[in-house]
Amino acid sequence: LLAGQAARLGGFGQRGDVQRASAIVALVARLTGRPVKLVMPRHQIFHNARFRPHVRHSVRLGADADGRLVSAHYDSLQQNSRGGRYRADWYHAGPSRVYGITNYRGTSGDLRLDTQSPAQMRAPYEHPSSFAIESAVDELAYALGRDPVALRLANEAGFDPQNGNRLTSRLL
Repeated sequence: LLAGQAARLGGFGQRGDVQRASAIVALVARLTGRPVKLVMPRHQIFHNARFRPHVRHSVRLGADADGRLVSAHYDSLQQNSRGGRYRADWYHAGPSRVYGITNYRGTSGDLRLDTQSPAQMRAPYEHPSSFAIESAVDELAYALGRDPVALRLANEAGFDPQNGNRLTSRLL
């Protein structure tokens, strides 16, 4: 019930796990029969709130003479807690599909630290990986002497290389 309530109330980009403080506030409200508001001093927020992990992205793209993307190697290394479940391999869910790169290799890893677990912040995993891929496409366009938008349109995928299904709408 609490998770459903959090989803209805918004969650401001953190609709994954319900944070521990939310359960305590709900329990106190139930026990007192009154609305309860949790206020934390700023220095305590960093020990209780979720955050997007620090991630190192390394993207290498390969293109033929016509500027067609033929290969990509995307490596990500992210900060995580000792028992954190924020999966680094999920960074690869979208990049290969955007441009239909059939020769895509995605590697990922966790740097386990003594910190709280990271989580989604205002966007899922695809957000930082999309920025990394798009930055690499900009660099490729510059290296090829091509317009970045024209290069993207020339590489627009019509199918999903992971399952072979036709993409029904892209709206680029």
